[in-house]
Amino acid sequence: MLEMPTVGPWYRPVSNETSLPETPAEPPPSDSPIGLLLPGSTAHKRVLDKLLERLKASEDKMSQFHSRWQANERRFQAYILQQDFEKMLSDSNKKGMTPSATSITVPYAYATVWTIVTYLTHTFCGRKPIFQVGSYAAEAVEPARKMETMLQFGADYGKMVWTIFQWMIDGQIYGMGAVRNLWITKYKNKVQQVQGSPLGAIAPDFLSSSVMTQSVPYLSFEGNETVNIDPYRFFPDPRVPMSKVNEKGEFVFWRTYEGKHALKKAEAAGTVSWIDAIGRGGSNEQGTDNDQSMRDLLTGGDAHPESSSHPFLRDDYHQIDQGTVELIPVEWGLGPESVPEKWLFSIANKRQVIQAEKFDADHDRHPVSVIEPNSIGYGFGQLGVVDMLGPIQDILSWFVNSHVFNVRSALNNMFVVDPAFVELQDLKNPEPGKIIRLKPTAMGRDVRTMLQQLPVSDVTANHVMDMQNFMRMGDVLSATNDNLRGVQESGGRKSATEVRVSSESGASRLAAIARLCSAQGVTDLAGQQASNIQQYQSMEFYLRIVGQEGMMVPIGPSDVQGDFYFPVHDGTLPLDRIALFDIWRQIWTDVSTNPMLMMQYNGPAIFEHMAELGGAQNISNFRIQVSPPGAEMPPGVIPFPMPGQGGQGGAPQSSGSAIGGNPGGGFQ
Repeated sequence: MLEMPTVGPWYRPVSNETSLPETPAEPPPSDSPIGLLLPGSTAHKRVLDKLLERLKASEDKMSQFHSRWQANERRFQAYILQQDFEKMLSDSNKKGMTPSATSITVPYAYATVWTIVTYLTHTFCGRKPIFQVGSYAAEAVEPARKMETMLQFGADYGKMVWTIFQWMIDGQIYGMGAVRNLWITKYKNKVQQVQGSPLGAIAPDFLSSSVMTQSVPYLSFEGNETVNIDPYRFFPDPRVPMSKVNEKGEFVFWRTYEGKHALKKAEAAGTVSWIDAIGRGGSNEQGTDNDQSMRDLLTGGDAHPESSSHPFLRDDYHQIDQGTVELIPVEWGLGPESVPEKWLFSIANKRQVIQAEKFDADHDRHPVSVIEPNSIGYGFGQLGVVDMLGPIQDILSWFVNSHVFNVRSALNNMFVVDPAFVELQDLKNPEPGKIIRLKPTAMGRDVRTMLQQLPVSDVTANHVMDMQNFMRMGDVLSATNDNLRGVQESGGRKSATEVRVSSESGASRLAAIARLCSAQGVTDLAGQQASNIQQYQSMEFYLRIVGQEGMMVPIGPSDVQGDFYFPVHDGTLPLDRIALFDIWRQIWTDVSTNPMLMMQYNGPAIFEHMAELGGAQNISNFRIQVSPPGAEMPPGVIPFPMPGQGGQGGAPQSSGSAIGGNPGGGFQ
């Protein structure tokens, strides 16, 4: 499969080409922006220094969060501290025993984060289309509907559910989540059969009419691509809140690691340049990315697999810092313009600028969207829910471990013994069913005066009950409850309606978080994607509209033009199919029994919709085909005599009943 010209993270912000670009045989023109940045030149050094100055300022600020993020990752993984684990192994090895876990960490933060993220993911992805589009102008209502279709097509193609899920979980663990959205074009090869001969005009007549196959590149996709940005590799302008950086920030960078093979493909496509000048990969003397994430503590893998420290894996892999900067071209030596413009840059190993071009997107924002679910609105950097739940999880773990330790102590059977009367070797024998022998000097004495077990009281008996109280405190902090976790509360059997109402009542605060995430990032992402479609779409997509007709409907660039708005999600969970089925069943019953409603609503259509909600597929295939009076019956169909027709053949007619229809305006 061939994907060009967009290989790696270097996507042209505009690409209206409809064929595969040719491989350039020469370096970029000297008068182009990237051609001016010749390796080792004064112009390149000036631009590189300005970029690294901004990148370094953000790196220093973002690195202040790393220790807190690492602690949250440990708590999320219910990780035992290294010094405690090593001490446990050391003590076991000294005694020649098999190591056994003596302490555990209660994964309370893990369970709570998954509950919140499940709610948010179901809230945003449980409806179609995922991105809602509206318009206040009557003439833009139909373009808005088609824009929803285009956005949903891109969401299905790019597996937006996965992106939104990771977006939400980053927001809960790190206090922020970021995604990057750019317009891409993808090419693939497909085999076509053509008539002719590879010899051309000199081919014999019998060969000139032959059919041969050849691989032809074609534009397979153009649209928005949205990818998650690792918080450790996100470098926004620290002078504005992260959630506002795409609108108010001067710059924003994101970091990836790419192989030389991908870089050379992108260079051949004309997207990047000067690849041979970036040197070898491996250790970067100017970089600060040291894989500080603790996500791999339990798995034993790599938190960032593409930046492995193995020399073989790093030699041909290069650190790429890509981002957009709002600059004045004349001050940077990139042009005569004195009005600020947004530019897209890519820096390889902090040594060479390999991409420099104007970023002239109509939405006029940096191509990122950031959410901060627990934001208090003004600062740079916010808390995650794990920051709040960390002390709760620590105290829960202490309750469990202290109770287990006390129980283990009670099982040790501590005795007070007089060694003058008892054989101590028998007492030390660990085997069950042992016999403890008394010495001859103990003859005739009361055994209880020579051997007595110490009474042990369980002072931690109430720790389990105390855990419930602290878990309730954590639930209050995180706005979760047992119903949202999928755990039914005690108190006997409950109906589905009772469980649903209880869950909806307990989700009011999570609904507020969903609204905040929608206002901060989701609607902003939808706006960027819609603007890119209006600006860059160059080909028609024929999308199958599922319905009665099942037609192929073309949606061209002119069909999605208009002034749209993107409503903030109300944060409530979509109704489940069972609840919707009950609602529509009641509607169908009311319509089918009320003559006035029968004249205004299509009862059979309501019935088919209700059947689809209930899981019945293709119910329209079972519909009886009604022929007009006097029409010939299809072969093999036995005519059914209707009242008033005697034995004459003909099509069945409506009886006018509430179920069958209403002549003159009922179910048609």
